[in-house]
Amino acid sequence: MTYIKVVGLHEVKLYDGKYKKDEITTNFANRLKMERERMGLSYSKLSKILMVGHTTLHEVETGRTTVLLSTAARIAIGLGLSLDDMVMGR
Repeated sequence: MTYIKVVGLHEVKLYDGKYKKDEITTNFANRLKMERERMGLSYSKLSKILMVGHTTLHEVETGRTTVLLSTAARIAIGLGLSLDDMVMGR
């Protein structure tokens, strides 16, 4: 099960007790890339579908940034997946 970790006043990140933060970020990024490529979409096209900035998608997919819970949920739902699917690779 995926939990949230409050990092700052306005920031929450994905967290799972069994995974280190880097593993969660990597798993999420890999699944995002896999799904985007499977759908044959560019960052620009997927960002319009998900209503998430294309720069944000790129930074998340390349692991340059961790994803906020609200953004992670928007991405997962937009791809028809759960957060657990995105983080645990189910």
